[in-house]
Amino acid sequence: MSVIPFIDEIAGVDDLYNAEHYAVQNTYPAGSVLKHGGVLIAGSDAPVDTRDPRPFVNIQQAVTRDSSTGRTFNAEQRIDIHEAIAAYTINGAKLFGHQERLGSIEVGKKADLIAIDRNLIELADAGRANEIGETRVVLTIFDGEVIYEATGSTELGLGMGDLTAFEIADLITAREASGEAWNEFLRVPALSMGVYALAADAEDPQTPHAQDEVYYVVSGHAVIRVEDVDRKVQAGSIVFVEANAEHRFHSITEDLSTLVFFAPAESS
Repeated sequence: MSVIPFIDEIAGVDDLYNAEHYAVQNTYPAGSVLKHGGVLIAGSDAPVDTRDPRPFVNIQQAVTRDSSTGRTFNAEQRIDIHEAIAAYTINGAKLFGHQERLGSIEVGKKADLIAIDRNLIELADAGRANEIGETRVVLTIFDGEVIYEATGSTELGLGMGDLTAFEIADLITAREASGEAWNEFLRVPALSMGVYALAADAEDPQTPHAQDEVYYVVSGHAVIRVEDVDRKVQAGSIVFVEANAEHRFHSITEDLSTLVFFAPAESS
């Protein structure tokens, strides 16, 4: 275990990101570890920072070194997307001596794997690494058995020729069954839709999205803040949020369920 002393004088937030300070230079020195032949193994601070271990958010930050505040924390310590993925997969298996049976998708290895809704390597190569944190798991296989599958339009939609329709009650049930706050149920190039839910008194971890959004509140009571403007919302409320606008729900007094529309499709 390493201990990094914070020995700098702090007069404000800017000092936390001062490139001349010891803490900035030595916190999460991932690039330096690789440069000197070390093996990176990633984890999370859950539930210290958040109850969600959020591996994709952490991969994004490892590649960009951008914090949730929009500041860059020691860009010299960035690593590439391949190194970040390895830190979450094969390197952990190597640490425990299980690399012959875990950590990568190969013939003869244990079938523990996930399918996700976007290509992380393509995003990073296209200069869109800031979208990695929005990645969703759509399929989880453990020891060869499917233990989770995101419910999509093929299961929930009422197929009628070229018409696809949904029932809100079914969508809410599917979101609850997923165990996730967000569950996407429709995706076409120009539009994607999903159910987003937050429990009473919960904190909304959202960051700005690159797409325009519309929220339709199915149930619950809360306040939504868009940039510096607050508005109370309840069942039947509709709120439009422009692309890249800071926004989040707060003061949630009753469990909140919303339909969210992205245009174009989220991260498209």
